[in-house]
Amino acid sequence: MGQFAAPFGIAVDENENVYVTDQGNNRVDKFTADGVPLAQWGTLGTGAGQLYSPYGIASSRYGGLYVCDTNFKIQEFLADSTFVTQWGSIGTDNGQFYSAAGVAVDQGGNVYVSDASADRVQVFSSAGEYITQWGPWGLGTASSSNRTESQPTSRATSLCSTR
Repeated sequence: MGQFAAPFGIAVDENENVYVTDQGNNRVDKFTADGVPLAQWGTLGTGAGQLYSPYGIASSRYGGLYVCDTNFKIQEFLADSTFVTQWGSIGTDNGQFYSAAGVAVDQGGNVYVSDASADRVQVFSSAGEYITQWGPWGLGTASSSNRTESQPTSRATSLCSTR
């Protein structure tokens, strides 16, 4: 434990535990704030709770850990590594991902996912229900005309991770 093969995403929970996605080992590593290894989970695969080169990770104030996986899905775990749920599939329709890379959770529990190759950000409830998105690709300034549905009632506090 405590060795990496391409660490990528990082999040800190309410108890100051640090979570790191390890793309090369297809897992999540859990540490104390001082770097002492506590746990790790994940195996290579496409099934529930399995990971394939995970990217971003975010911690919610409600105890959930959300992981972006290159299996075109978001997976939720608890701090003890228990698998909770997953959502998503390959594509560019609402709720689908082409390259989910970053994830953040706002104070209300909404989950924000950056879909890098689809040039958008999608917003979901904590249960994975699609709420809205914005994008598309462009080099101009953002405007409200890029929104595709109604705006969620709360805002993300970070696009990397929140506590």
